[in-house]
Amino acid sequence: MEFAVSNMDLYPIDIPGRPSWGANLEQLVPYLERTGCANFEIHPTRAIVHDIARREASGDTDIIRAVVGSVHQTFNEGTGPFGKIADWRGIERCRDSAVSMRGIARAIGGRIPAVGYPEHLRDGSIATEDTYGIVQPKANVYDMLRLSSNTDLLDAVSLLGFIGICPDTVHARCKGENGTRPPAVAEVWADQFASGCVYQMHVSADRVDLKRLDPELAERSVEEFEAFVSAGAKRALNTELGEMIIAAIENYVPPAGLAHPSGRPVLRQVLEVPPRIGAIRRRPAQHARFVKSLAEIARSVGATPLLRS
Repeated sequence: MEFAVSNMDLYPIDIPGRPSWGANLEQLVPYLERTGCANFEIHPTRAIVHDIARREASGDTDIIRAVVGSVHQTFNEGTGPFGKIADWRGIERCRDSAVSMRGIARAIGGRIPAVGYPEHLRDGSIATEDTYGIVQPKANVYDMLRLSSNTDLLDAVSLLGFIGICPDTVHARCKGENGTRPPAVAEVWADQFASGCVYQMHVSADRVDLKRLDPELAERSVEEFEAFVSAGAKRALNTELGEMIIAAIENYVPPAGLAHPSGRPVLRQVLEVPPRIGAIRRRPAQHARFVKSLAEIARSVGATPLLRS
């Protein structure tokens, strides 16, 4: 098990001693050391793209491989308050970020997961020799592709040019904009991990940002987060999120040819926790406790956690 964190979990503003959305690679390292995460999933920002291009040109690529474990298409459309803040802090626009994802992966010199939105990438253009181009199964994906089963999902994803999927613990349960829901977790979750098509997963929690879309799930996500950051993993195991993580580990069949620096088949879990203003001082410690709970859960089912050394 490898545990990572999204750079979108950081805050847009600069905080003394802590990286923000505007951080470069070197500024991200202390956060990994503090939380125990092995590396980051990067949504491309101007600062990181420029930093990587400079380091690639000079041959200084070790830190790129040490900090970046995967890339993710941004959700910045430049609209609304979020778009204004995202533009201000250098988060690339959604469509532009696909090009940067390929560039970041090329600089690493080994294939990494690249998560994209099929509604914006119908040609699967993030799937290259440097990336495992993958899709998050969620309500709008099932609706857009008119799907009702995992078999249909995997076939449709392949036809779009993607190589596999990235199950997400919240999006697997969250209803879409039109009110429809993805297939029930009990019907598809374990089979997704047994399919040999999962290149990583997202462990998503404290999703208050989904309150308007799905208030019931948003509330449950907050409760799950509190369970994971409490003392020990006992409470975490008694949540639906805990059950989903156990099912993922126990049913996981690594994709053929999936490479990892350890040389072993590894299920990569990327922590996604939105930057709530009310938690700004507590977030690093909360991330660290969350990772500790994930590691305890992994050990409880015989998996070996890969943490920042």
